[in-house]
Amino acid sequence: MDDKSGIIWIGTYSNGLSAFNRKTGKFKHYLHNPSDPATLSDNRIYSLAEDKIGNIWIGTYGGGLNKIDKRSGHISRYQNNQKDSTSLSSNATWSITFDETGKLWIGTFGAGVNVFNPEDETFRHLKNNPTDSTRISDNNIIRVFKDSNDDMWFGTTKGLSRYYRESDSFKNYNEDDGLANSFVYGIVEDDHGDLW
Repeated sequence: MDDKSGIIWIGTYSNGLSAFNRKTGKFKHYLHNPSDPATLSDNRIYSLAEDKIGNIWIGTYGGGLNKIDKRSGHISRYQNNQKDSTSLSSNATWSITFDETGKLWIGTFGAGVNVFNPEDETFRHLKNNPTDSTRISDNNIIRVFKDSNDDMWFGTTKGLSRYYRESDSFKNYNEDDGLANSFVYGIVEDDHGDLW
C-alpha cells in the first residue's frame, strides 16, 4: 500500500510489516514481540488501510487489528474480548477498508463483518443468519471492497454480498445468480463502474 506521504507499506506472511521510504531508500520493520504489547499483535499481515489523518491500520491472520500512529510511532491493538460485545468479533481480520465517513469495515474469517467507529472505538457486528436472507451470505469474509459510489461489497466463501445502508441489509449473489464460483477472493472495479 502506498500512503499519502509516499511510504510503501508491505505486509508479509510471517515477517511482519515493512515500510519503505522512497526518499531515503531505507526500510523500517515492524514485528510481533510476545513480551511487548506495544508491537504488532501478529507477524502475518493480511490487509492494510490508511485513515484520513495518516494512521496505518493492519489486519492480521489471527492477532486482530493494529493501528500505527504515524506521528508518534505508537502501535495500538484491537482484539476480541468475549466479555465485551462492542469489541472485535474475531482476531482473524483478513480484509479492511475505510468508507467515506471514516468508519473502518473489517472482514473477519469466521465472525462476519465488523464496522469500527473511531469516535468511540467500538465495533458493530454484521453476521450471517441462515434464516434471514437479508443478512450477509457467510461469516467467512475474504474481501471488503468500497466501490466508486461508496457502496460496500463483501467477498465470502459463499458468494458476494452488497450492503444497503438505508435498510441495514444485504443482497447476496452466488453461482445461481451467475457468479463463476461462490468463493470470492477479490473484487475490483473497472472504469465503467463494473465489478470483477
